Order: sequence, then C-alpha cells, then structure tokens
Amino acid sequence: SKKWVRALIEQLGLEPLVRRSVRYLSGGEKQRVSLARALAVNPSVLLLDEPLSALDPNFREDIRDVLKKLHQEVKITFLMVTHDFADMLFLGQRTAILNRGKIEQIGSVSDVFERPATPFVADFLGMKNVFPATFEGTRAIVDGLELRLEAPPGEDKSYVAIRSEDIIIRKDKISENGMSVVQGKIADIIDRGLFHEVSVNTGKVVFRSTLSKRDLFSLNLSEKKDVYIAIQSSNIHAL
Repeated sequence: SKKWVRALIEQLGLEPLVRRSVRYLSGGEKQRVSLARALAVNPSVLLLDEPLSALDPNFREDIRDVLKKLHQEVKITFLMVTHDFADMLFLGQRTAILNRGKIEQIGSVSDVFERPATPFVADFLGMKNVFPATFEGTRAIVDGLELRLEAPPGEDKSYVAIRSEDIIIRKDKISENGMSVVQGKIADIIDRGLFHEVSVNTGKVVFRSTLSKRDLFSLNLSEKKDVYIAIQSSNIHAL
C-alpha cells in the first residue's frame, strides 16, 4: 500500500532521494533504495546479500536498527549474507557459518558465538587467540604451556580459543581458583581507537588482550614491562 511505501521511505531516510535520478545516487543510497523496493512488495522471505556493506559507518548503524525494527514489525523471514559478525549478532536469530561453500557450524546466534566449533568459526567471530593444543584431562597444552579447562574436551578437539577480552592483565600475580595464570612481557600495545590491544609474550605463546584506555592508564603499562595474564577456565574453549 502507499502507506507502507511512505513508511519505508521515512524509515530508510529516502525522502531527499525520491525525485533524484538513479544515475546520481551513491552506492549506499542505491543500496537503501534497493532495500525499500524489495520490502515494498511485502515478501514472505527477503534475501539480503551484504545489505549494509556500502553504507558509511554512521548510517550503517541506523539502517541496522531499521532492519531489526522492520523484521520485528512485519514478521518477514530475512535470509542475509554478511561478512560482518556484528551484523549477525545484532540481527540474527539463527546463523550458518560458511567456509569455501561448506557449512562449518549452524545453530542459534548465541550458541555459535559462545561455543564456536572450529578454528575458522572462532577466527570469524573475532577470537584473537586460537592455538593448536593437546589435551590431558582438564589440561590443555599449548606449545608446552599448560592451561586449565573447565571440563575434559571431546576426543576430536585439537585447538583452544580465547577471546582477547577474557584475558586479564595484572602487574601482580593473581591467585584464584579456576584461573590459569602465566607470567609474560608486554611485546606490543596497539591503539585501536575505542580500546588498546596488548600482546603479551610468555616466552612460548603470544596472547592478545584488549584493555580500555582507562585500564591501560591505571595499570601504567608499556612495552617490555613484566606482567601476569589470567584466564578463567570457562573462557578457554576447546575446538
């Protein structure tokens, strides 16, 4: 209906473009127009191939919000292809991770994100610490370094994966149950804008952690300083 089309134009921010020739639209504007055209017919299934990829970062978040709202309101099934796991986390309910045309893992978004099944999935989900490992009971051995797991892994597991935000950095040794604590030296500190990525060399393995600017300042960290890293056993994933 005309009312539905007008609502789409408003929600997708297309009012200034209504009378403009397609030849003079930017890539992001064309993408928004294509999305409106697809939704205008009120389909039962909407196929979206990288619908947010050509949008500038500020407007991308706005359109992501609009897509979620539209999905909730019109109850249309969205089947979306994306290489951005942030889109998947925000918009998705179920997900399939593909690698070279084959499904690596399929399930609810929360299950896949919290329990990646393979090194490829872990890497796609932004896990910065993925290492080959051998296992002995609840111990994971990574290049001679011992890490403690919450429970013995299955026999088919051969890697461990740890999110950078789950690696705690302290100047003094931490002594808590269920924690793997390793001494190391800061190898690198990279400013990522909203946070800092800190690499810690333990002599055998280099771990990457993320710290807020406030935490980096309060810890007074710099390259070549000795530190301790601590990882909760529940945050070490066997793959």
